[in-house]
Amino acid sequence: MTAQAATRPLPTARRLARVGFARWRSLITSLTLVALVAVAVDFFIVTSSDTATFAGEIWFAIIMSVLIWRIAKTTDKQQPNLRQTFYSGSRDFIKQLLVLLVWILYLIPFAVGGLFVEQVMRYQFGASTPEQVVASVVWFLLASLSLYWLLRSWLAPLYVADKSPVAAIKAAWGFSRKRLWWLARSVGLAVLIATVPLILAVVLLYVPALNNDWMVLVINLLTRFILIAFSLAYLIAVTYEIKRHGPPVQPKRKR
Repeated sequence: MTAQAATRPLPTARRLARVGFARWRSLITSLTLVALVAVAVDFFIVTSSDTATFAGEIWFAIIMSVLIWRIAKTTDKQQPNLRQTFYSGSRDFIKQLLVLLVWILYLIPFAVGGLFVEQVMRYQFGASTPEQVVASVVWFLLASLSLYWLLRSWLAPLYVADKSPVAAIKAAWGFSRKRLWWLARSVGLAVLIATVPLILAVVLLYVPALNNDWMVLVINLLTRFILIAFSLAYLIAVTYEIKRHGPPVQPKRKR
């Protein structure tokens, strides 16, 4: 790689969002098929499994692995079919699941801070205004710590195909070193775009149908479809662009 390429300015968050959207749009047909299969299996898990939560987490890790593989492997010359997508794409799901478990551990400060604020804000506790402010500041600091850890490891799922989960997380932390602000802007905009359809579905469909159990189930499946076919797939597409456009990792010097 030339010195000019190595010093080339990083793309803006808006450019990454546009290119990621174009990449997602080129895969919309295959992503729709993947999402339909995922929602069908998810419906079976929810309605027939006594361990729906645990099975759902495993299935989500599989779908995440499948989407990552599909987006990475699809090119103008290569268009994997649905069977290849699920067969080959799911082989790394255990490593993806382990990365997700690490992310859950990263969220512990956020959860602890939220629980702390909830306890302080209870009417029975009788907290004064300064105490409430302190509790909110503590929660903000703990939430910021979780967010920092998640951002530093954001690219880990893209590395697990060639690395162990621990090595993938280390590689993601290495990638984000000295470029965390750029990564935060890029991921923040992508997350905002990815959540808009979900928010609209909840506000326009889910809230009015709260009293109808059947409609709630249908809308839950619809939001799951949107989550997989657009939100998650779009975030993966943008993350690939971040990984591709990020500054190159300098090779280790020989001792």
